[in-house]
Amino acid sequence: MNDTGIKQVKLKFHFDEHMAMTGITIDTRNSEKRFELWEKFASMKKILEERADFPVQWEKEFMLDTQKTVSMIYSQLNDVNIYSRDDWKKVNSYFFKTMSLFEDFFLEYCDYIKYQ
Repeated sequence: MNDTGIKQVKLKFHFDEHMAMTGITIDTRNSEKRFELWEKFASMKKILEERADFPVQWEKEFMLDTQKTVSMIYSQLNDVNIYSRDDWKKVNSYFFKTMSLFEDFFLEYCDYIKYQ
């Protein structure tokens, strides 16, 4: 879900030969704006983590493969492979559970994130 209504915030998922990941990415060239948005999410860290029944990683400075730095709040499922059909059901369940939580959380607090 890229259309969050906040240009710099995206809900992302990724699946490759090593892992699957879902989360919220804060991506803007203006680091001041990125850190401002990061602080809004960080102020709600306890709320999100209480709702999650899986580990949530918080990285203010996350380096993408493209060497671009973003901020990320994410969950990661290791030891799965996009080319292994045996992993697809596990990853589908993981995506549904984790993306649903991130999306619901974002939608509930998007006004605070936009306007505070």
